[in-house]
Amino acid sequence: MAKTNSAFLLCLALCAAPARGQTPSAAGAPRHVATDAAVSSIVLVKASDAVAVVRVGAGALEKLRAGDLVAKTKAVVKEISSQRLVLEETFVEKNGKPNRALIVIKEGERGGTRYLQRADEPPLTGTKPLIVMPATPDPAKPAPKKRPQM
Repeated sequence: MAKTNSAFLLCLALCAAPARGQTPSAAGAPRHVATDAAVSSIVLVKASDAVAVVRVGAGALEKLRAGDLVAKTKAVVKEISSQRLVLEETFVEKNGKPNRALIVIKEGERGGTRYLQRADEPPLTGTKPLIVMPATPDPAKPAPKKRPQM
């Protein structure tokens, strides 16, 4: 229990303080984090509405904000919400065509889930789950028989 509380307090301290090597006035500017690591080595430790705390490999904890650049591929932090982080990574495929990937990392997850999409196609649109209610029973069909009770 004490280990969990100390990790939580450390996350809160990181979220409240300006990033390492920055002055408070420059804390809102985009910055490049984990320049020598791959996106697959990123673990989301804690995320709030505006700030996410990540661990890159076995290194120190880093604080991310929307617009920051992450890893070798310079993936852009697109969205930070409670318990998840969304990165957008653009790259060139082997055939020379540009490609885009949305990477969704949930708390405690390493690397996240990649959703690939061509850069010349429109972005993915979210859909709300739809619940379809059964139609009213057909009066022409007989009702199921009830089992006799003893």
